Amino acid sequence: MDKPPLMVVRTELCLYFGRIGFGGLLEGPFNPNVQSEEGIWRYNQALSCVQDFLRPKNRHMIQYGSRCLVTNEDNASKLIEFSERSIPRSTGTIQLLDCIHGSTRFYRKISFLEWSSEHADRIAKEINEKGYLHEDVARDSRIRGEPETVAASSLEGFLEHIS
Repeated sequence: MDKPPLMVVRTELCLYFGRIGFGGLLEGPFNPNVQSEEGIWRYNQALSCVQDFLRPKNRHMIQYGSRCLVTNEDNASKLIEFSERSIPRSTGTIQLLDCIHGSTRFYRKISFLEWSSEHADRIAKEINEKGYLHEDVARDSRIRGEPETVAASSLEGFLEHIS
């Protein structure tokens, strides 16, 4: 009996929600699929600004939201580097949200591309068994068959393991 084909999913691990003070852009949400020249320029300006704030000399200016998986960009960078080195087709990403009240808001994530649902289940089980994530992350990681974002309060054990 043939097995049904594996469903390929894109899974994201949300590391933190950040905000940077950047006044110069019109307020409103960001759309990465925008087609207008002005919209593309606005999106690229915001992305470039966030990337500049992620540099080591500017990281102290990032304001972090609550319920972050990591405490700062230094820890996020370590986790992203480890992931990109150890897990095929994983990459650090920035998801722009909007510009409001002179601030650009964004999520810092790790995307795991082209995962099958079996891969996602296996990685979630390994992470949970090794105690890298809190129980609420394992409970919230519904990554079977559809894209999901996983969030938690800390990732200290995992960061200690990779340091």
